[in-house]
Amino acid sequence: KRAPETVELTTDIVIIGAGSAGLSAAVEAVDLGAKVIVVEKQEVLGSSTTRSEGFIQAAGTQYQRDHGVEGDTEEQLFNDIMTVYASEPMVDPELIKHAAMNSVELIDFYQAKGVPFNHLEAISKNALRNVPRNHCVEGGGGGITASLYEYLKGTDAQVLLGTPCTELIVDGKAVVGIK
Repeated sequence: KRAPETVELTTDIVIIGAGSAGLSAAVEAVDLGAKVIVVEKQEVLGSSTTRSEGFIQAAGTQYQRDHGVEGDTEEQLFNDIMTVYASEPMVDPELIKHAAMNSVELIDFYQAKGVPFNHLEAISKNALRNVPRNHCVEGGGGGITASLYEYLKGTDAQVLLGTPCTELIVDGKAVVGIK
């Protein structure tokens, strides 16, 4: 294990964690012109995304149409999910609706950033869930994080692996730095 090193850096945005959420946020911020630093506590890209199967549920995508799936919509995705999970007490319908209604945008974003999709799968053979909506990433979840990381390497963003955030530095209600 290497000895801790203290370095002071200045940036517009610091993102903690190099999973799909953190790396996607970094890509978006860089594309909008921000100076970005991503800190990841692990020495490698080892987030839950990286270890996942790399399946992304989406409906109404061009990728689906290119693979013969016609007429699927984000609304149908939302309704299908809610039909199955509406009685679950921890399910937030507004969050599910937001994810479903932005699923085309997510797939388009990932494709534009080089995430390699290689096939579609239906989640179930049951009629309600038998629509091929699982957009499967080549390399599983590691294909998502690796592609976003590669994209960021071609920018001015810094991705600092092996750099845990141990403390937020706040000024009033604003986070102004990290340790």
